[in-house]
Amino acid sequence: LWQNTGDAKFRGYNGPSMVQSWQSLAYFDGSGSPHSVSDPQAITMPNGTVVVAFERRTSVGREVVTRKYTPSTDIWSSATIVYQTTATAAILRPTLVVLPSRRLLLFHWVIASGIYNIRCHYSVDRGANWSLASRGVLDETIAIATHTVGRLRAVFSGIGIAMAAELDGNKIRQFYSTDFGASFT
Repeated sequence: LWQNTGDAKFRGYNGPSMVQSWQSLAYFDGSGSPHSVSDPQAITMPNGTVVVAFERRTSVGREVVTRKYTPSTDIWSSATIVYQTTATAAILRPTLVVLPSRRLLLFHWVIASGIYNIRCHYSVDRGANWSLASRGVLDETIAIATHTVGRLRAVFSGIGIAMAAELDGNKIRQFYSTDFGASFT
């Protein structure tokens, strides 16, 4: 944008470089009831589609939910529930990774038999549908009695997936996978 000296009008055009319309994704899924959401993460696919994953607390438990934005139509998809648990105190904290094959991975915490592990889901259609890849990808699990878990973040690093996990509110534990997310050490 530019303006002539003494002129009140601005000239030129500054095209949009991000989504311009704002919608409340948590309340816009057609369910009719408000939800408490946390830990959203958005990722842009190679074709420009944006996929958002977040944790949603309902009256009967917790869910990992995704929404998909298609820029060519300027439309957000309905909510897709990827995982549900009836444990109202569960900590799920989803994270997304896109692989070079364009397969999309979603990781989140799960609790079973007094331990935390990380579950993996995958999508081959840019987040429209999800399948379970693994119920537990960690070789070494984390005991509930000795740790609390927080955010997960992951990234494809060229030859594998690096993941950072928050523990006890002030520690970071790092994991790495060389088998496209099937297992982490």
